[in-house]
Amino acid sequence: MFIIGFLTWKYKSAIYELRPYKKKESVHGDARWATEEDIKKANLRVKKGMLLGEDKKGYLVADGYQHTLLFAPTGSGKGVGFVIPNLLYWENSVVVHDIKLENYELTSGWRSKKGQEVFVWSPADPDGNTHCYNPIDWVSSKPGQMVDDVQKIASLIMPEKEFWNNEARSLFVGVVLYLIADKNKIKSFGEVVRTMRSDDVVYNLAVVLDTMGNEIHPVAYMNIAAFLQKADKERSGVISTMNSNLELWSNPLIDTATASSDFNVLEFKKKLTTVYVGLTPDNLKRLQPLMQVFYQQATEFLSRKLPSDDEPYGVMFMMDEFPTLGKMEQFMTGIAYFRGYH
Repeated sequence: MFIIGFLTWKYKSAIYELRPYKKKESVHGDARWATEEDIKKANLRVKKGMLLGEDKKGYLVADGYQHTLLFAPTGSGKGVGFVIPNLLYWENSVVVHDIKLENYELTSGWRSKKGQEVFVWSPADPDGNTHCYNPIDWVSSKPGQMVDDVQKIASLIMPEKEFWNNEARSLFVGVVLYLIADKNKIKSFGEVVRTMRSDDVVYNLAVVLDTMGNEIHPVAYMNIAAFLQKADKERSGVISTMNSNLELWSNPLIDTATASSDFNVLEFKKKLTTVYVGLTPDNLKRLQPLMQVFYQQATEFLSRKLPSDDEPYGVMFMMDEFPTLGKMEQFMTGIAYFRGYH
């Protein structure tokens, strides 16, 4: 079998070497600068798109909604040479991961003059100077889709790693669905924290089922009831895990910045919008869970359906210092299909 396989391989190799379309090999390589013909063939002379550079004949612009990766050392000019020029050139909606808000300072005025509605979401700003984003505001009002949306949020905050996370995630879904149903409650992560850290959370949740059992979503009833039926020690573990994962939202600044929404990502394709997401270097690690929820929820919502006639604008995510956000499953899988949704 080895001899037959070897002879077959040699035979195929000989045919491959004799192929008529074989490219002529060069001892010193054949890399060269692109000619104008190459540039036009690559469709880099369009008027709108991602600005890549400039030569003597004009701008080099990538047509369509292509992914662009810029990798260069610290201090090599990524911001002034690529990020800022594109924020001045890009005409559609954009979300900017803007550490220290330097891009906001340099480009927001121009984008506003061009008819863009500009927002700055800086949840840890010490003076509270920030617009707001509440993940729960984007949850669908349709019963079936509502559960799906809340479950996805829960998975972002409490990844599927271990038993306690699974149980805490289930309770989180139940509590959020209950808050959505209660007209007197704030629908926010901060309110979830207050609910779970109340004096007697077990008793309070039992009262919810007794007084609102017919009003809350069936999944809310089921998940809360399942929690109440557990032994005291197991309930304690679930509560502890849930509170630990939501610790960030016990901070008044974060609570306030996520209690309401000033912008709606679902409208970004319908009206020109720019959102600068700001945070300081000392908060990069601490705010990572919140940043991951925002970016993954936004891209998931924007890629639910193909653009319709009343959605003429594309949405660019300018992820400056992207590695600081950590691993995000939505981006790892979505990179293959995001482009089709603009």
